Amino acid sequence: MKPDIYIVLAWTAVTTVSLRGQGYLIYDQVSPVPGSPPGAAEWRIPDPNLGSGQSFTPSLSRIDFIDLRTGDYTASNGRGGGVFVILRSDSISGPIIASTAPVLMEDGFGHGPGVENTVSFFFQAPVPLTPGTTYYFQPVVEMNSDPWYVIGYNSYRYSGGTAFWQGEAQPGLDMWFRTGIVIPEPSSLALGLFGLAALAAAKRACADRRQAVGAVFPTPPESPTPTLRRGA
Repeated sequence: MKPDIYIVLAWTAVTTVSLRGQGYLIYDQVSPVPGSPPGAAEWRIPDPNLGSGQSFTPSLSRIDFIDLRTGDYTASNGRGGGVFVILRSDSISGPIIASTAPVLMEDGFGHGPGVENTVSFFFQAPVPLTPGTTYYFQPVVEMNSDPWYVIGYNSYRYSGGTAFWQGEAQPGLDMWFRTGIVIPEPSSLALGLFGLAALAAAKRACADRRQAVGAVFPTPPESPTPTLRRGA
């Protein structure tokens, strides 16, 4: 039985370390839609007051983050940039209901073919949404930053919204984006308790098996011996 205990405890310890500091991401709205034709173009991020951005229609009742593909529009000048995302209701120029924390990126980030440029922008707290209602987001470049770009194209086939330019909807054009929520990981204490519960269940199962092997079952009663009668 001791080897079984060591196996369960070792599994619990490894799982706790591997999950520590992480969570589980659930994506809600995704553009491009899987299976869309490939394509990408760099769209320079304009002043948010010009009414440019993207609309989307959530199916979940909250949003924790927005992923964008973004990068330095004019690299190799020694300047990086800070970017954040604002979330609006009603229209592309409607009330701001939340904004993400800024993400600071170095000079040349995302510049060049094949360079990783997916960035997650997290809201400082979960933002309640009404499923089926259209919302709008805008990437914003902080002051004194380099010009920055986002990726978009005309083949992403996102049906829950569209890109906006200078306040006007641009049917058929969409940004590359993903919205979603974060499910926190189980705590180390919860994982430890799970391991102990699994250990207790294993011990009970072994005890039940031992009891079954040593059980004594009653012998069924013998059938009475039939009496033979001689013929008269």
